[in-house]
Amino acid sequence: MIKHVLNLIEEKILEMRAIAKIDAYFFGSALVQKALWSDIDILLLCDNEIAAAAARKSISPLLDEFPIDLIIMTLDEEAELDFVRKERCICFASTNPKHRAIMTKQQPLAAEI
Repeated sequence: MIKHVLNLIEEKILEMRAIAKIDAYFFGSALVQKALWSDIDILLLCDNEIAAAAARKSISPLLDEFPIDLIIMTLDEEAELDFVRKERCICFASTNPKHRAIMTKQQPLAAEI
């Protein structure tokens, strides 16, 4: 189920590539293979408040269908909290071409799930 949810979120994020820069991260207990988990923790990192609002609107239908714990932050908020590093988040989708190039060089997330 986790892989399916991540794929659905990636589709939604990529649909927004023309209007916003958004990175989608996976973190938390569902990321640890043998851990028991009750929800799928997702961070959407957006370049500004407008992108954050658009991302929330795009992803919100999935929140009723799947056990997703969604956090949305702007780049400034994440920089202040250092959330990605502290929570060991893994980027699985991005509308930013530079980030997509880096992601293709990394080991596929699907192999971890």
